[in-house]
This record gives sequence, structure tokens and C-alpha cells, in this order.
Amino acid sequence: MRPKAADPLVNEHLDGGPLSASEPWFEVTVTTDLAGADLSAAEITSCIVEHSTFTGAVAADLDITSTTFTNCDLSGADLHGATLRRVEFRNCRLSGCDLSETRLEDVTIENCRVDGANFRMARGQRVLVESSNLASTDLYGAEIAHLWLLDCELTEVELSQSKLADLRLQGSRLDGIRGVRYLMSASIDPTQILPLALPLLAELGITIDDEPPEA
Repeated sequence: MRPKAADPLVNEHLDGGPLSASEPWFEVTVTTDLAGADLSAAEITSCIVEHSTFTGAVAADLDITSTTFTNCDLSGADLHGATLRRVEFRNCRLSGCDLSETRLEDVTIENCRVDGANFRMARGQRVLVESSNLASTDLYGAEIAHLWLLDCELTEVELSQSKLADLRLQGSRLDGIRGVRYLMSASIDPTQILPLALPLLAELGITIDDEPPEA
């Protein structure tokens, strides 16, 4: 079940200027630099955000609806507890982004760098991540239904205590995944059997030894 499209409605262009909870962005095209800014509890609705910088921004409890981000840098941004509904990220950088305890509904992430991002305890449904780098991403305790991670770099991703219904991993690199037992009912392709089998055996304490025990 793929995410619903963002389909933003844009009436004007905003270049620069502060974003605050008292002055939400609504139906605008945004090109701005907000590196390190405080965006806590702000609102972004029906916008196109492109070529913008949010590195190190503090945006806890941010509310984003029906918005697309294209060629933006959100690396190291704090989005803890944010709500994202019908949001798309394309060709963006979210490396080290804190998305813990976020609410994600109909979110698409395509051709992005999301390595080292924190999705701990995130909740949601219909999240598609495609052709993106999620190496060392933390999904500990996340509960997401219809999560598709297709053609992605998933090396050393943390999945412990997660509940990921309708999880699809086709085409993704799965080396060194932690918490592999929490991939129950996941859908994979034939080339992914061996990369998953070895860590699963190790996690279950099963050893491979062709020497019979001595009498």
C-alpha cells in the first residue's frame, strides 16, 4: 500500500524570513536557509520546499502536511515528536536527523541520504523509502504498518523491539542488520536469503560446525 501523494497547492513564493509557530507556512514555495533555527511547534502545510537548509535546526513537535522537500539538507535536524502527513522527501539529506517518536503517515523518501537517522519509537503507516542510504539508521521500538524499504542501503540498521507490519525489503542491502528476529513476516527477494540467514542464526545462538562432538 503506497503512500498518498503530497499534492501541495502553491500560491506564492517565500524566500528567506523566519518560520515560527505564530506564522505558519501555507501554500507557498520555500527557498531559504534555516540552519540551526528554532522551529519548534511550527506548521508547514501544502508547501513546496526546495534547495533549503535546515542543518542542526530544532523542530521538535513540528507539524508538516501535504508538503514536498526537494534538494534540501536536514542533516542533524531535531524533529523529535514531529507529525508528517502526506510528506515527500526527494534528493534530500537527512543524515543524523532525529525523527524519534514521530508520527508518519503517507511519507515518501526517495533518493535521499538518511544514514545514522534516529526513528526510535516512531509510529505510523504507509511509509515508502526507495533508492536511499539508511546505513546505521535506528528503528528501535518503531511501529509502522506498510513500511517499504526498496533498493536501499540498510547495513547495520537497528530493528530491535520494532513492529513493522507489511515490511518489504526487496533490492535492499541487509548486511549486519541488528534485531533481525523482528523481521517476522517481512517480504524479501531470493538474493537476500544468505545475508539474513547468518545474523539470524547468530541471534538465535545457533552455530555451524561440521565436526561431530567427541564421544
